[in-house]
Amino acid sequence: MKKSMITLSLLLVVLVSACSSSPEGAKSTDIPTPSAEVARYMGVTQTTDQLLAALQQVDSNWADVSATDPSEVTAFSNSNCLIHVYDTFQDAVDNDFGSYGDNWTYTGSYGQLGLLLIGSIDECRTSLPGDVWFANYSDAVTSNSNVLLATEDNILDCLTRHAECLRVEDKSLPNPGVVSSLESLEQLLILDENGFCDQSVGETVTAQLSGCELTEEKAGSDPEIVNSSGLWVTESRGVRDILLSAASTSPRLGKYMIYGEGWVLLVNGSTEKQKSLFIEMNKLIKGKLVARY
Repeated sequence: MKKSMITLSLLLVVLVSACSSSPEGAKSTDIPTPSAEVARYMGVTQTTDQLLAALQQVDSNWADVSATDPSEVTAFSNSNCLIHVYDTFQDAVDNDFGSYGDNWTYTGSYGQLGLLLIGSIDECRTSLPGDVWFANYSDAVTSNSNVLLATEDNILDCLTRHAECLRVEDKSLPNPGVVSSLESLEQLLILDENGFCDQSVGETVTAQLSGCELTEEKAGSDPEIVNSSGLWVTESRGVRDILLSAASTSPRLGKYMIYGEGWVLLVNGSTEKQKSLFIEMNKLIKGKLVARY
């Protein structure tokens, strides 16, 4: 009897040990990476020369300004508008910072080519051919408007399908500057109150975007990230900015993202070395923590 009890005890120890080292246990600190296979372009392949010719058929003032444009990509301009041309629509989204100089930016496409328009979308449309696509834009942000909003579902869709989430035929995109209906940048303030920010952000929070430099204790010492500007955590509730950051695959926005209804939080340039930082932050703000790539 005693021998049987010892054997049973050993078996229970083995079972408990096996459960704690199982794949499910190991995944307790794993961060999911939403992703789908990039959609393959199935249409007619276009060239930059064909794009310029199509533009000039509508407005003869369009010209190739690649030699003088500092972006180092193919660039076409007329008197009011500038277009940067990329190999794919995803490339254009990855290079869309939301603004360029004093102008807003807008992503579009011509065949498989990705376009980044710099200027007033309404003014520039009159000098674009019909087969150059740019989304319609709207100031509406209500739940019953026909606009792609920064809901948790839409953010996840953009994280999963990347740039393709922005090409919704029956919906408009939010105009630059349109913010979600949240009253404040609550997540950033929570981090500030819990000792993450080197200087308080309470008086400097804007309606659309704000950030703070992480304390040295929280930032750690990572020469890949920390520079003269330190390591910054930013929260955005600009609707289009949120969707762009979720759709982007650019490493400049960092490895990880925390998001919720109408907001995202990023550490630009973060790598796997900031995994524990994001886990620690999310214990406080309790959003959806994901790896962007």
